[in-house]
Amino acid sequence: MVMRAMREKMRPILWIAIIGFLGTIVFAWGMGSTQGGGCQKSPVVLVVNGEEVPYYEYYQLAEGLFRRYVANERSRMGDFYDPSVEPVLREVAGQDAIELLIEDYVVRQQAGEWGLGITEEEISQTIEQAPYFRGENGAFDRGLYEAFLHDQGTNDDEYRLTLGRQLLVEKVHSIVFDAVYVPEPMVRAEFLDSNQFASADFARISYGDFVGDVVLAEAEVRAYYDAHPEEFMAPAQVTVDYIALNFDDLYAKVELTEENLLAYYEQVKDEETSAGRIHVRHILFITPPDADEKTVEAARVKAAAVIERLNGGADFEKIFDEYSQAPVPTDAEPSVVAEDLGFFGPGEMVPEFEEAAYALESGATSPEPVRTAYGWHVIRRESDVPTFAQMRPELENRLRMDQALSAMDKFQGTLSVALSEGKNLAEAAALIPGVEVQRAGPFAQDAIIVDAKIGRFNQFRDAAFKLEPGQVSGILARTHEDPTDPDAVFKHDFYVLSVVERTSEKPYPFEEVRGRVEAKVLNSKAWDLAEKHAGELATLARSVGLDRAALELGDRVVSADQITRNGNIPDLGTAPVAARTAFEIQPGQLSGVVRDRDGFYIVRGRNVSEPSPQAYGQRLEGLRLDMTTVIKNTFYRAWVDSLVAQAEVENHLEEILSELAKRHAEAEQAAQEQEPAPDMGGYGY
Repeated sequence: MVMRAMREKMRPILWIAIIGFLGTIVFAWGMGSTQGGGCQKSPVVLVVNGEEVPYYEYYQLAEGLFRRYVANERSRMGDFYDPSVEPVLREVAGQDAIELLIEDYVVRQQAGEWGLGITEEEISQTIEQAPYFRGENGAFDRGLYEAFLHDQGTNDDEYRLTLGRQLLVEKVHSIVFDAVYVPEPMVRAEFLDSNQFASADFARISYGDFVGDVVLAEAEVRAYYDAHPEEFMAPAQVTVDYIALNFDDLYAKVELTEENLLAYYEQVKDEETSAGRIHVRHILFITPPDADEKTVEAARVKAAAVIERLNGGADFEKIFDEYSQAPVPTDAEPSVVAEDLGFFGPGEMVPEFEEAAYALESGATSPEPVRTAYGWHVIRRESDVPTFAQMRPELENRLRMDQALSAMDKFQGTLSVALSEGKNLAEAAALIPGVEVQRAGPFAQDAIIVDAKIGRFNQFRDAAFKLEPGQVSGILARTHEDPTDPDAVFKHDFYVLSVVERTSEKPYPFEEVRGRVEAKVLNSKAWDLAEKHAGELATLARSVGLDRAALELGDRVVSADQITRNGNIPDLGTAPVAARTAFEIQPGQLSGVVRDRDGFYIVRGRNVSEPSPQAYGQRLEGLRLDMTTVIKNTFYRAWVDSLVAQAEVENHLEEILSELAKRHAEAEQAAQEQEPAPDMGGYGY
């Protein structure tokens, strides 16, 4: 709910990305150059014209795009939203992030060559003048700005850096294209496209009406196939053997005992307290950012009434349940939420909330409503030491996670060593109990692999098309993509594959595509018959008139008004060529045979209505501005595309993942020489 935004962890993006990949490997790479005091430089995901792009920039952008795409899809689909689309959205976000980073860097490099830059004063001015950071008095409100940063999971330095880049791109855009001017004839033509209407009569000869008259001969179907092999090509395909180390399989096989759980509880129960973290629940009476004083005061009164009930002896549990179970109208935002925020530490909440929560004793409730940018809170501080029952689900998950990760690391290390020694796929699989060589394919490079364990894992598919038959890939790592699972970033599956067979692009056998060939020949002959009939109708219409000719040949004439230049013809649908013809011929004049998207037309002109000069004058400058913006953006897009096309770009994303896997495997193997293997219930060594 609302407070989820308040408790976003303030961990640097790189830390999340690398820890999410292989746990302790973060210590091998450090925190990245922007974090200050990091061990080593962040991995380089791209090199654009010699300039390095750190991995954390890619991760931050990709995650931001993914969240935006999910939000857009949820908004678009409403109750019909399907979470199964999220892996696809994440993949698209990753691809878009790479493209956007390249564009960002080439534009800023060009700006540097031109001597352009953005000052800190310009960034500050933009922030302070933003309407959504202004308080009730219209002045810049630091609290609203900090609440925004918390909502976005970022901080002031990172946001200013991002904003500065955006402002620089906007400056380049304005300098390059401020001189764009749209002349009046272009504006008038655009105005007429949507404000000028024609009336005309149409005889339509649809090719679909002639499909039933076509007779197909086997010889002509085969002849078409032989003459047009490029229309029936089967894509290049590969068949692979692969082995997979599946995290969920390992997790499911971990055996836990009550003794282990109790011992683990004693070990970790004081973690939250020792880290200065506290457990809090709250009831929040929400005030929108644009709420007036009356609305704000009404929310405060409701919060104060809850505290008054508590002071009178009411049970917090009952009141909390009362608000947490209250129904919310499907067409409205909630006005109050009751949430258990779990444990949090310093710096994870907005300052007003954090200060009030830490001031409370364990088991106490705030004596007065607490105001933040989100509304009025009734805050309850719970016991800082969770019970065994409270922690049991977490304990079970953490123990399973720890043991499954240890086993996965051990297996991955074994696999890495085997591959470095030149072992083939079967030899490598034999070293890992429970792992067998499996086969996938044949599949094309743009296909979704029909295999439940692979599916949309594009890195697997792409690796297959880079290998020759007999070659073995490196270890491919795949993160679990489940936004509802907070541990997903820790979970990985590992794959190794070898190409068994590769086939080149070639025509499908005739019998496999017979139906497609027949459909093409059928449609082609139907178009020919329709064109012949249209020619006969046009010839007859020139001598006896369109209405009589249509009657004699069994056709129909449709009269239409309000025809637009964009192709819409009332009662006939969209036919852009026929519609334009109605504007080009004189009243009473017959057109020739006009081919359009669904068949052929004979058009008889009637009249064209002209918009008033006053209407054009009122729209002139606004339309010119709209057209100028479109033209600027179109040319800017083309200019950026040309910079990207000329840029020298290296993409190291796959190398980063492989290198991290290799380093971690080496470290884990060294550690295993001193530690016993984890208990995997017979699945491990």
